[in-house]
Amino acid sequence: MIIWQRTSIAGSYSAAVRLDGICLARLHARADAWQIESLDGIKAGPAGSVGHARRAGLQALADILRRLEMQVQAALRST
Repeated sequence: MIIWQRTSIAGSYSAAVRLDGICLARLHARADAWQIESLDGIKAGPAGSVGHARRAGLQALADILRRLEMQVQAALRST
């Protein structure tokens, strides 16, 4: 589940990315940037608006999850 919420910083939003009660990452969106925060670090990029930042962060997360699925499938085949 991904639900965007305003933060205490003006024009800034964040969302926890949860699946089965586990927080996989946090997304952050500002008018000028997006960010994915995980246990292992941060991936970020520029944006032109808050809406663009939300979309870009979600797209980056989708790309990461696709690559992760491929790695898990490869590990399953080799096990």
